[in-house]
Amino acid sequence: MKHHSADRKHVLDGLNTQLKMAQAGGSVDKRQMLILILRVSY
Repeated sequence: MKHHSADRKHVLDGLNTQLKMAQAGGSVDKRQMLILILRVSY
């Protein structure tokens, strides 16, 4: 269970990075974001 929550935090960190890039006007890998969101949903 501990490993899962750590993985979840890692995924959320990845999402935050993607969102910051989007706000900065950079190109966002939407497919990558979708994968991260799906992983968080489990």
